[in-house]
Amino acid sequence: MGCGLFGDTFLRADGKAVSLSGPSDWTAAYTEGRLVSSDLRALAATIDLRKTELTVRIYDPSYHTSYSIAPDPVITGGPAGCSAQAFLTDRAAADAALEAALQEFADAKAQMGDFPAMGAAYAEEARFTYSNEL
Repeated sequence: MGCGLFGDTFLRADGKAVSLSGPSDWTAAYTEGRLVSSDLRALAATIDLRKTELTVRIYDPSYHTSYSIAPDPVITGGPAGCSAQAFLTDRAAADAALEAALQEFADAKAQMGDFPAMGAAYAEEARFTYSNEL
């Protein structure tokens, strides 16, 4: 579950939403033509990565802001055998979903505030898994 006003980070443990704290230790920089920011988000309870697959998706539900996940996510303090892998957005599928939403929006003559939330369709994701095969 995202943290609403305080962040666009969505964490799932074995497919179930996990609440996160608001951001702390926030940084921002303008690098190579991109605004790059980072922050830390605390878990309410410890999650054992040896028993749980974690999925992190970072997106603005309204898609006013576009995010990218680092191509090589890093695990700090996890047990040996934990790994992380980034998955990019299927842009063609996301664009098709957006086109369908735009058509539906136009057909319904909806109010501007009613525009469908499309950010999740464009979200990249990182998956954290454990293997005891070291």
